[in-house]
Order: sequence, then structure tokens, then C-alpha cells
Amino acid sequence: SDLPRRIIHMVADGMSSGILACANQFSELDRGRPLTWFQLIDQPSTRQAVMNVRSQNSLVTDSSASSCAWGSGVRIPNGKVNQTSKGQKLVTLYELLGQAGWKRGLVTTTEITHATPAGFIACVSARANGEDIATQYLERRIDLALGGASNHFRADKRKDKRDLLGDFRRLEYAILRSPSDLASAPRDQRWLGVFAEGHIPYVVDQKGGLTKVAPVPSLAAMIRATLRRFSTEDRFVLQVEGGRVDHGCHNNDAAAAIHELIAFDQAI
Repeated sequence: SDLPRRIIHMVADGMSSGILACANQFSELDRGRPLTWFQLIDQPSTRQAVMNVRSQNSLVTDSSASSCAWGSGVRIPNGKVNQTSKGQKLVTLYELLGQAGWKRGLVTTTEITHATPAGFIACVSARANGEDIATQYLERRIDLALGGASNHFRADKRKDKRDLLGDFRRLEYAILRSPSDLASAPRDQRWLGVFAEGHIPYVVDQKGGLTKVAPVPSLAAMIRATLRRFSTEDRFVLQVEGGRVDHGCHNNDAAAAIHELIAFDQAI
């Protein structure tokens, strides 16, 4: 059939048209070319559409409500993850595709348990329950998850003291903690990559800002590795988030937001 068998869904979280325009100007100055995004839009084969993923209970939509609109096809209140206002649990797209034999991946620059990736596979009453979301990733056997939030998997950081990393290992997941781990990750295992305690540090800090940060893989490196891992799979779905554009905007930090969007563009 002509139904798609490999789906890559990419989101720059919190990106306004203003940040897109600013990043394009910066790209012209810094890289000598427009954003890949704009180059794609210029191709005749590209289809453009406007999508309404607004929250059920607010004109201002949070990441969880908008992600769950994609992830389970239902409008929900802000703050919940694939649960209705009455607490009814929704079946996620990733659960259905998993049952149908698809490989499923989540890649983000935020905590891997954050609202946007969680919206595709998890079901909790509050998006802040990162430790519960981490547990559900194991229960629902996500095939690949790369991002931050090692603190939601480690026995010394979790409230329940559960060694969730050990539980993933026992189910034969490759546990990736560094860029070199990612580069040499085995193709015959599921992957859990947690490259920071919380969110992956801002790109602008990785470039040698005032804040010293440990080496982490770029979003482009995570995508490259993921596509290598999934290249032999017949069917896969991959949700990719440039998650910290949003945080830069929340903090009125133009440099952070623009550099995050450039990194997302490199991932495209």
C-alpha cells in the first residue's frame, strides 16, 4: 500500500513565527544560508498546513495538551498527559503502533520525560510526574529514548529509590550517558540515552558561555544515531523535539532561543 511506513515528526517547542524569522536572519549571517526549514518550504513537493492543537480548557496551550492532541488525537486540559478532564485514560498512538509491530522512538533536548515526548506514549494525571513517566517508558517498552533527566531513572534521585536504570538494563536496553556511548551504541538493542541530570544544557552554553557544561550530543548527532539504529527497520515512528527553544523564549533569552532553533535546523 502507499501508507507511510516511516514517520518522523519534528517539533520546535515554543517557536513563534518571530523566533523563526530571527533565526533565519542569524543563519544568513552566521552560516551564510537560510534555514533548511525555509529551503524545504520552497520545494514544490512540500505540503503546508495549519493545525489546531489547542488545549481543552485554555486559550493558552501548554506542551502537554498540544503533544497529546498529536499523541492520542484528543483535546485535553493543560497539565495532564493523555487523560481527560474526568480522568479517563486515553490510548496513545505509540501504544497502537507498538502493538502493530512498529519501532517507536523519542528524541529531545529537554528531559526525556518532559511533556512533548511523554504525550506520545505516557498517561499520567500531571505532566510534572516525571518519575512515573520514566517508569511507563519501561512498562510500555519504548524502543529508543534519547534526552535528559537521568535524575528520573536513578535510585539515588528517585523518591521511591527504585533503580530504574538497572531495570532497563535487565530488559537488555543499552544505557547511553555520553556522546561516545551514543556513537558506539549497539544496533541490536533498545536504547535509553540520558545525557544530563535535567534538561540538556543550552547550545549557547555548550559553545563556551559563562556556564561550564559537560559534553553532550547535539540534537543532530542524536538524530543521526537514531536513523542508523532504525535504518534496517521496516516500520518506525520517531518524535523529535527541539525542546529548549521554548525555555529560551520563556526566559526572554533571544540568544538561547535562536541557537536552539539553529541546532534544530541542523537536525532537520
